[in-house]
Amino acid sequence: MPIVSADRNLLFGVFALQLDFIDRDQLVHGMNAWVLDKSRSLGDLLVEKGQLHPEDCRALETLIDAHLRRHGGRTEDSLAALQDSSGEVAGLSQELLAIDDDELRSCAQAMAVLESSSPLAEQHTLSEQDLPPDALQVGVSTSTGERFLVLRPHAKGGLGQVLIARDRELAREVALKEIQDKFADDEGSRQQFLLEAEITGSLEHPGVVPVYGLGRYPNGRPYYAMRFIQGESLRSAADRFHSAEGWSARPGERRVELRKLLNHFIDVCNVIEYAFSRNVLHRDLKPDNIMLGKYGETLVVDWGLAARIGPTAPIRTSTRPVGTPAYMSPEQADMERDSLTIASDIYCLGATLYYLLTGSAPLTDRTWGEVLEKARQGKFRRPREVQPETPRSLEAICLKAMSLNPDDRYATPASLASDIEHWLADEPVAAFREPIWQSALRWGRRHRTLAATAAALLVTATAALGIGLVVVKQEQLRTEGQRQTAVAARQMADRNAAEARVAQELAEAEARRADRQSALALSALKTMVFDLQIKLKDVPAAHRVRRDLLHTAIDRLRQVAGNLETDAEANHSLVWAHLDLGDIFLKAGSVDEGDWTRQALELYERGNAIAAQLAEQRQDPQTLHDLALSLDKLGDVRLALGDAGAAETFYRRGLVINQQRKAASPGDVAAAQDLAVSHNNLGDVKLRLGDVSAARAEYAVSLEIARQLAQAEPGNPEARRNLSVSYDRLGAVNVELGSLPAARDAYLQSLEINRQRALGEPDNIKVRIDLAVAHHHVGDVNLQLDRGEQALESFRESLAICESLIAADPDNTEARRMLSVSHQRMGNALMQQGELELAKSHFEKCQQRNQATAEADPANTVAQRDLAVAHEKLGDVNLALRDAAAALAHYQQMFALAEKLAAADPADTQAQGDLAIAHSKMGDAYADQDQLESARQSHQAALQISQQLAAADPANLQTQADLAAARGRLGFLESRDFAFQAAAEHFAAGVALLESLENQNKLEDYPLFQEWLSEQREMARFCREADRVLADVAVAAEASPGEAGSLLSLRLAAMLRRGDAMEVARTAQALGELAERPPAEGSLAPVTLLLQAVQGSAAAAALLRGDHLLAELPEAGAKQHQAMVDQVVHWLSIAKDRGALSDAAVRVGLRQDPALQSLLELPAVAAFFPEK
Repeated sequence: MPIVSADRNLLFGVFALQLDFIDRDQLVHGMNAWVLDKSRSLGDLLVEKGQLHPEDCRALETLIDAHLRRHGGRTEDSLAALQDSSGEVAGLSQELLAIDDDELRSCAQAMAVLESSSPLAEQHTLSEQDLPPDALQVGVSTSTGERFLVLRPHAKGGLGQVLIARDRELAREVALKEIQDKFADDEGSRQQFLLEAEITGSLEHPGVVPVYGLGRYPNGRPYYAMRFIQGESLRSAADRFHSAEGWSARPGERRVELRKLLNHFIDVCNVIEYAFSRNVLHRDLKPDNIMLGKYGETLVVDWGLAARIGPTAPIRTSTRPVGTPAYMSPEQADMERDSLTIASDIYCLGATLYYLLTGSAPLTDRTWGEVLEKARQGKFRRPREVQPETPRSLEAICLKAMSLNPDDRYATPASLASDIEHWLADEPVAAFREPIWQSALRWGRRHRTLAATAAALLVTATAALGIGLVVVKQEQLRTEGQRQTAVAARQMADRNAAEARVAQELAEAEARRADRQSALALSALKTMVFDLQIKLKDVPAAHRVRRDLLHTAIDRLRQVAGNLETDAEANHSLVWAHLDLGDIFLKAGSVDEGDWTRQALELYERGNAIAAQLAEQRQDPQTLHDLALSLDKLGDVRLALGDAGAAETFYRRGLVINQQRKAASPGDVAAAQDLAVSHNNLGDVKLRLGDVSAARAEYAVSLEIARQLAQAEPGNPEARRNLSVSYDRLGAVNVELGSLPAARDAYLQSLEINRQRALGEPDNIKVRIDLAVAHHHVGDVNLQLDRGEQALESFRESLAICESLIAADPDNTEARRMLSVSHQRMGNALMQQGELELAKSHFEKCQQRNQATAEADPANTVAQRDLAVAHEKLGDVNLALRDAAAALAHYQQMFALAEKLAAADPADTQAQGDLAIAHSKMGDAYADQDQLESARQSHQAALQISQQLAAADPANLQTQADLAAARGRLGFLESRDFAFQAAAEHFAAGVALLESLENQNKLEDYPLFQEWLSEQREMARFCREADRVLADVAVAAEASPGEAGSLLSLRLAAMLRRGDAMEVARTAQALGELAERPPAEGSLAPVTLLLQAVQGSAAAAALLRGDHLLAELPEAGAKQHQAMVDQVVHWLSIAKDRGALSDAAVRVGLRQDPALQSLLELPAVAAFFPEK
């Protein structure tokens, strides 16, 4: 294909930049992309990225052709003319010179010459001929005229009006605010305007529009210039959210949009918190006064009514309330100047949140007087009355912020923001005491549990009753779907993090081996083993050849080692021989069955013993390097065997030696690199032991060493790679700590380093693979931060890299595997966003690729594990799609693969852990099909493996946490089967395990585990209470009002399963009586309780009609049956009086209940159902 020239692309980019089709960063990134693929034009690349519309691209090409014709077809003349006419491209050449491409650099150098000779480079102003001749000129005089040139009006409101102007000194558009003519000559208005400018200019915060200057027109009227914001108001964004078919349309997409709005709201709270720290109140906060920039900015604008507070603040009087009545606080409406505090702005924040949740202002009366009166009294409809799907926790936050009494509101905007952040993180909020079932549901979303939280128990109870209420059922299905998605996403994140750590460890082990080869026959043998093994991976069915090759290499290396044992001068080579032989034994474990890991350990121990003998004789750098290396390898294999304590001992001894080497030779680059590796090793083992803070400290030291080495040798590609790896590990440990923003920052640093490496070495496959991995990690953390679109963009980038590598080399195994992983990551992101079918298609592509690799090389354990993971993902997405049978089929295939891998190497803790996960997954699928006994067997098998792993490595926090999670899963399963005593015992066992860790101070760095412990305690208590209620319905009266309804619903379902008519009747009676009491916070709605009482009484009547009582004692049986019918009529009457039967869909749902259908022939019952 023809190559598009650099100067033509540059001309296109400058035109697009000056005409505001793209920004400067998009131009520079686009030229970077063009360097990698010169067969495509810059315009095509920008269109592909969605940064330029195809029609705009064609229009620009036409314009460029005309401009070139005017300049005789000479691109350089055309570029020069553009640069002479605008300051948009000033300094652009320096950014382009940083791109490593000779052709582009040549063009950039020519641009630099033109920039240096341009008058714009010296004056930084525009000539008058470039702007409309009638434009208004204002501002402080410059050498060429006035600074600001008014272009057009923009907006008007209140006291002022805004114009768009050109800042001629800095060649940018600004907003120029001035007083409207009708207020311009009023001195009070002028003072108010100047105070607004002063306050706005004094607030130096990213969320406040910066003021560029304050001045006066020749007639004395003031104005000030500020940044011109291009974007939309928060109100417009909220309106768009509420106009998109309601909350329930495309729930994944709606959830993402709501989170975006709430994140902007948090930004606003932070701005008001800052303003309060400067003794400033806004006094007119509302969605219209909050602007959203194109690139995620949130800015609070219009400080025209702002006031300073405090003893030195000027006293201002007003004859009418200040602010917007629909959003103002009661004290503002009452004009209580002295009572205005930060609480007034917090009320306005609550009113703004009200609009986000409902799409309506809190007060919408027609007249100003009516609105003010209701504002004074704090009277407005609750958010859920306006928008019933508003989450209760968010409604509680809103109502607390809008409390009538200022003392009852949040103390600070920061505390309000904190509650919103807790809700976004799926954590309890201070403003709302959630019921136990809701806490359990949240616990289930975070941990790998069965689909049976307390909320799911209520779903089960309702299903047992046969309740067909349309609205209730839709809500249950939506909650269940979201729960399944969240659980699946959590499981994906856990598995992906484990895979990333293992891949990183393997990659670094390979790098260490590659850097430390001997110069003897060992080099040739290792080349044969490692290089040929990689090549043979691409040959179908080559596993037998690979196995034979390894055995041959082992025999040869043993022979070399034997020869060296008799050569007193070959001690260093003897160390390397044993270490290399150990490496090959580890390599054998990936292609052949056998206990290779322990044999490798014996060889490393022998190599270490020889290195130690040498170190006793002399302390030269090579001897110390060998000793430290042997200790590292012993730590590696001990960690692989699950003995983290022993691994830490070896790593620490290696660290001490490398510290001595570095101290003795500060300029020794190899010693510094080895020291960085030692700190990374200690970080790895601390992470395995659960000491995350210590791991982060070790990684931070390693990062600092890597940074120093990269600065000392900026052209050293290995130093740059080591620096990227250090950032990567720091990101991983911050993920473990839950510090996701810090993790994202570290991953972005790694990504940028790898992006520059790829630009410098575009043909280096390893570098481009590193770049794809970096995109994966950035995408993963964005996914956890609920930045779904950004995560998808990262995964698309990695897909594109892998596809281009495979297009160039179809047999590249590593690229093929990375492409499969990229499809998996895409599936993860799409699944979290609720796009389940799209997610499934990516998981299927991942599975197909992994299946082909595994079939071509059946003995390759990595390929088999990859295939197991692909089946797990397909199981997860099918379970979320409510296809439990398909999910179970995939989980069974996952189990078969995991079982084979675990049997091949019983010492492989990862394989054993994978087997436990497979058992657990099958248990979830069985439970979803109500095959509870099969589910119980699977979860018990997972528990047994978890117990063995925890006992083998008691210091490993992860294995202990997995054991507690296994207990929790069984607890939920037993709860679902109404075996509450057994459930309580499992939860209590999990609590005891977590309390033991807490007593050892191992949970300090894990707030999530601490919350988990609290929730496990609550579930144990709840199940004990449920067991008591199951035995005696009267016990429910002792329960808290918020729990009584849930406990009675569970009892009703349990009694129905038993077929105990009298206990069903007693429970229905208790539900109806509870419905007649005032509702408690967090309890089931009275209408729900009433309808359950109706259906429970109907079910009791149906059971009695088929009971032996009617046959043996017909008179007594008939009386009992009639009593139940009377109860049905009684509860239906109350439900009708409360309006519960006014909805035809509710009546239709009740008519479909099998028990109630048998009573519809009775006139007293049929009267409630007018439908024929």
